[in-house]
Amino acid sequence: MCAGSTSAPNMWKAPLVWARTSPLQDDHMTASTQQALPTALSAVVHLQAGDIITSLLQADGTRTNGASLKSLALAPDIRAKSATYALCREALKRASP
Repeated sequence: MCAGSTSAPNMWKAPLVWARTSPLQDDHMTASTQQALPTALSAVVHLQAGDIITSLLQADGTRTNGASLKSLALAPDIRAKSATYALCREALKRASP
């Protein structure tokens, strides 16, 4: 930040979440098939992903009431299912040792 700057950087801005706009043959997303979610929906996706990961970790810790990531992310009450599923997969993949 410059010495003369008076505005603080916006460090708490939610990261972009990408959603598929068309089905792909493989699991890789390309720039032509990505579309940023609206900010309000991005916040909902992050909250839902947190709830799903929490329930998965609780089920793993207690070895009871287990459910798969896919069944939780594709539940009827989940909005933006593919974005939520992708965010959960990425979070769990990056958290693994």
